[in-house]
Amino acid sequence: MNDHLRAESGWGDYRPYVGDALERCADSVGRLQRSSENEIASDRHYFVEKANALKEWPTILLARCEQVESWIESEMP
Repeated sequence: MNDHLRAESGWGDYRPYVGDALERCADSVGRLQRSSENEIASDRHYFVEKANALKEWPTILLARCEQVESWIESEMP
């Protein structure tokens, strides 16, 4: 990502750190949807595993956002 896009995103160099957690949230939702719609094997244990991931990753996402905010504020003059 070039410097201009990093500056516009507000996350700077930390965007991948936050983006990874967001992608994992979206992946869990997608897997749950595909499982409930029988696009993939509808296995209760698999579904519970992905639902648990959906519970964990938003918490991680929020923690990362707060951590990045702290880092960015500490970098400001």
